[in-house]
Amino acid sequence: MRAGAFAETTVTDAIELLHRVNHDLPDSLCTATEDELINWVGQPGWSAQTRATYQTILRRFFAHIVQAGQLSRDPSLALRRPRVPRRRPRRPTDEQVRRAVTELPQPWRLHAILAAHQGMRCCEIGRVHREHITSETVFVIGKGDKHREVPTHPATWRAVRNMPDGPLTVAAGRRDWVSKSTALQLHAIGLPIALHQLRHWFATSMTEAGVNIQVLAELLGHASVASTQIYSLVPKRLLTAAVAGLPDLGVTVLPATAIDKGAPAGL
Repeated sequence: MRAGAFAETTVTDAIELLHRVNHDLPDSLCTATEDELINWVGQPGWSAQTRATYQTILRRFFAHIVQAGQLSRDPSLALRRPRVPRRRPRRPTDEQVRRAVTELPQPWRLHAILAAHQGMRCCEIGRVHREHITSETVFVIGKGDKHREVPTHPATWRAVRNMPDGPLTVAAGRRDWVSKSTALQLHAIGLPIALHQLRHWFATSMTEAGVNIQVLAELLGHASVASTQIYSLVPKRLLTAAVAGLPDLGVTVLPATAIDKGAPAGL
């Protein structure tokens, strides 16, 4: 996974899960049977998304050791991938975002500004340095060390222009600290939201402004627009406007007896 430039947190999560499965199985992960894997993944209480994530990690592991000749058959092929329902974007209100970017103490206020006005992930906020931000662009170090440049919002520039060079967080590189500590600070001022939801606000606000989804995917650092759709909620007014834009072909009001009483049930 490291050779494939996966994010270090993704690698760490995979390692932790494989050790956990190895501990839970009757014998070991390398000697796991199809039924043992099915029973482990089928434990109650997990969401479809969690099961799908665990299956992905297990399949990568077994594909690797089969390819290396350490196992003749891949038992993870017996796992049936769950249907993961499409998640609705968790967009906070404009007022919640306003309070986050104006009322939080530092450095958590800056975390909120970078998430809301630049659409940055927690891990990206943990990596950003003052010298990465100019009045024109923000140089973002994303997942798997993939880089992108995002135009600088005026609010971001006002927040950082007088700061010295160096990391903009007190725990540079620590995604979990950025996420968890900011959540605690948000809750402390009465906001029941998390830092990552400000990224959802960024995406949905862009959608409401009519930004093309491919442009939005570039701003968010997504390789696929399918990922972007999770973040951007299409507002009802745009759906209404889309339907209202269809041409009116002169349909008149139908009489109350228009339905054929002899039509088959269900039609």
